[in-house]
Amino acid sequence: MLYEKLKDLSLPEGITIFTAATFILGLSYKFGFYFTGFTDAIWLIKYFSILEIMLGTINIFLIYLIALMVIERLIGNSSIFVAIVLGSILLFVFSIPAWIRAGVFPFELFLTISFSFIAMVFLVKGTNKSKVTALTCLLIFIPIMIGANESRNLREENKIPLAIIKDSDLCFEEWRLIDKFSDKAILINFKNKNQNEYKIVDIKDISKILSQ
Repeated sequence: MLYEKLKDLSLPEGITIFTAATFILGLSYKFGFYFTGFTDAIWLIKYFSILEIMLGTINIFLIYLIALMVIERLIGNSSIFVAIVLGSILLFVFSIPAWIRAGVFPFELFLTISFSFIAMVFLVKGTNKSKVTALTCLLIFIPIMIGANESRNLREENKIPLAIIKDSDLCFEEWRLIDKFSDKAILINFKNKNQNEYKIVDIKDISKILSQ
């Protein structure tokens, strides 16, 4: 059982696994967010510290842990094929309310969650080789997909908070907050439809942030 394995880890082993997993997960997410989709600004990754990269996706790491424990308990002695088929059906059923609300099937979200579920099933029930592949998917490919999906969602400008800059020429333009590192904020401007424009400013220079 996953819980038993985690409980048997020594403190140094637990810290090592947590540090490595959250860093790879966070770096993969940042890569997906800034390299693919809408942003296309991979150069921004260099500004984030290791700790900021790790903490940026700690929520995904915790979701992984909880989901793995739940999946391990639910599938029991079922075969990998049966677990994947039944799980896929349940995921489709649970996506119907979002489909009805949006009027469009949430294909990207469904695909990301489905791949995550399949990888977790193989991580719980698969051979050693398939477990390595599943872990690689969960720590690298799935976070890249999540980051890319969130980047593409930036096309809807109203979803991005509007940053009001004080005492600057920038206050006359629409700059939107997409991320932060240290005491800096990363802003994006949509005035050029062919190319995004970015600014890095001190957080203290932002007078207010409007969430629309």
